[in-house]
Amino acid sequence: MEQQMYIEKPQLTIVQIRTLADHCLRNASKIIDESKLLFENRRYSRSFFLSWTAMEELSKRDMLFYAIFNGRDEARWNKFWREFRSHRPKIAKTLQHYYHLEVANFEDWFKQLGKSKQDAVDFNLAKQRALHVDILHGKSYIPSYSKGMAGSAIRIAEHQLKLHMEVKPTKEKLKISLEMKRDMKEGEHFIDWWMRTKLKH
Repeated sequence: MEQQMYIEKPQLTIVQIRTLADHCLRNASKIIDESKLLFENRRYSRSFFLSWTAMEELSKRDMLFYAIFNGRDEARWNKFWREFRSHRPKIAKTLQHYYHLEVANFEDWFKQLGKSKQDAVDFNLAKQRALHVDILHGKSYIPSYSKGMAGSAIRIAEHQLKLHMEVKPTKEKLKISLEMKRDMKEGEHFIDWWMRTKLKH
């Protein structure tokens, strides 16, 4: 009988969250460096794949900060680990960041959030097709992404990394998450909390 690999699903402490968040940041930086090496050697499909992988690592970092709200709720932790280890939820978070760059205010951004889950299906497929042979329109498909696509993916990944390093230092993000956990009203969305507490002046 084949033995299944044991996958841990612990309820994380604040120290563990801080450590994992920092490791996600460092790992994303290294993956982007490797993507750029592939790009320089004209391996554009693989470079594209790694850039999106780096962005997923940064999305995991955001997920960790919201895990503070899970408390001792086993169902919430199960959901957290399921999304933490799945591609589509992480790609959806990446797209939510991208939408934020395109709109002028929170209200317009909030309207676009619903798109991210469906768009993540398409972007996940695009990411997989950067690496795997498949059938497309009845013909054999071999990964062959352009220099422009790979370059764009690197630029987006580098922008997100810069944002995480300069605007979202781990200590500050943890502080805000703990404030939210303490001050948010029942049923309140984090955007409403932010506007009520941080933008009230």
